[in-house]
Amino acid sequence: MSELRFQKQIENVLEAETLTSEMREKLSEWEKTLHNVKVRTSVIYLVVVKKFGEYLVENGKRKFKEAEKMDVDTYLSTIKKESTHNNVLILVKRFYTDIEKVEVVKHLKAKPIDLKSIPPSQLLTPDEVVKLASATGDQEYKTAILTLYECAARVEVEVLKLKLGDVVFSSVRDKDGNHLLIATTHFGNSKGNIKKEPVTLSMFASELKAWVENHPMRNQSIYS
Repeated sequence: MSELRFQKQIENVLEAETLTSEMREKLSEWEKTLHNVKVRTSVIYLVVVKKFGEYLVENGKRKFKEAEKMDVDTYLSTIKKESTHNNVLILVKRFYTDIEKVEVVKHLKAKPIDLKSIPPSQLLTPDEVVKLASATGDQEYKTAILTLYECAARVEVEVLKLKLGDVVFSSVRDKDGNHLLIATTHFGNSKGNIKKEPVTLSMFASELKAWVENHPMRNQSIYS
């Protein structure tokens, strides 16, 4: 879906007749504060808060700030799927924090989700990852895959936004006293505009260094 269509969805949310004019105005003001958030992600944020606004209207509330702690708790209790419950909780909490009515959401805590463990036999080994990356036949793709594997970062909002100056190479000594090349990657803000700590690569640092040193466009993004 093109960005233009996502923008149209945002307009539809902000013009929803199921909300009061004050609610639409408040949503519009909030949308303008969602810096460093992709348009399609903004759609999700706005739809979630819109649905809560519709719930408030159905229960006689005309403004978002008229919501009480009980309104939030009752609404969340209707969402049975844990992952959806957590996503809605996080976004409603962010919205009310941003509009400075934190007292109705400060008690909220996401439910722990029981994630199924993955047996080692189902995980790719480093050798398998190297074979997979090499099969691309492209140095840039190969390096991107190896970087992604070792740093376990997000593709779009972290790895693909790395600039040449965001990676610092240095030499350290391992436990046997041998020199070891490492690459420290300094990411910008991650998903949700949350600061991500630097990640050090050692396994594939040499591949990343080779790509950076032979990058066709200096002072640009590492990966196109």
